[in-house]
Amino acid sequence: MTKKKRLPKDQLKKLLIDNSILRGIEQGRYTKVIEDDSPARRIPKGRSLIISYYQGSQYICTKHELRTKRGDTVHQDVEAVFISGTRYERLGP
Repeated sequence: MTKKKRLPKDQLKKLLIDNSILRGIEQGRYTKVIEDDSPARRIPKGRSLIISYYQGSQYICTKHELRTKRGDTVHQDVEAVFISGTRYERLGP
């Protein structure tokens, strides 16, 4: 059974860094699945994306990104990360 724990977004980001997951994302080690692609409210013609990452069939994490019309990422937050049998989810906004 998977344990669940809620953490503030800064602690979720720290988990990504401390477990080299962020580096793996940047190096393209994981399969990216865009779960949602919607118009961004605060960026004219920009996009709001929910992206999950997998290694094979194993879920790694989910993040939210805001991108400009050109595709530049201007904001990103970690929504959830799975490490050693525990799913850590974002606490609050």
